[in-house]
Amino acid sequence: MKGDKIKHLPFEINGKPSFIGAWSLDNQKICDELVLLFGRNKLSQQDIGFFDDKANKVAYNKDKVNAKYINITIDDDLDKESTILLNYTKFLRSCYFDYCKRWQHTADSNVALMGGKIRITQLLKSDNNLFDFVYEKQEGRFLASNFNFITYLNAVEDGGSTEFYYFDSAFKALKGLTLIFPNEWMFKKRTLSPINPGESLYTISGSLGYHKVADAELGISLEELENLKK
Repeated sequence: MKGDKIKHLPFEINGKPSFIGAWSLDNQKICDELVLLFGRNKLSQQDIGFFDDKANKVAYNKDKVNAKYINITIDDDLDKESTILLNYTKFLRSCYFDYCKRWQHTADSNVALMGGKIRITQLLKSDNNLFDFVYEKQEGRFLASNFNFITYLNAVEDGGSTEFYYFDSAFKALKGLTLIFPNEWMFKKRTLSPINPGESLYTISGSLGYHKVADAELGISLEELENLKK
């Protein structure tokens, strides 16, 4: 499948590895299909808020943060939309295995898409000062995530970069650009909004972690995703 073709984009800091893997997606039609999928699921779209320090709670104001997301779960009961997602996860699987070859202490087995879930986000012009640097780690007795991933589904003229706080580095919003990185505090990041009014930035993201923990199966493994019938 054309979507399997990946191109690694080297990223080092002062000649040393950053442990941030970057790849480009050859089959950009996958990106277009995912954006259309987001648009078809208007009833599932949820607003993204921001923390209002004065009110000491999460607030929603599109004049400040104009963004929506949907969470989609992949399971054995495949429909058309799940098939579109499988085209993407096949590419993601190739990227992750390439990551493991480059940093061999990582495990290329027993890895799952956490919760079997993927998030697609639409981000319009917003107040970037309200976007905190965060890291998304999930831990518990039956939960252990290890990596986050994000893919740009489109490019924007200005803005939209993903910044890593401790690396003083940013990745430009390029269609098909995919990042995989450990979900530890030293990799906290934020994705900025487009600068131009009316432009939308679309991304797809999620977490990868252990599939089997304490005899419990978590999420859906990358192998299971590969073997699901389309």
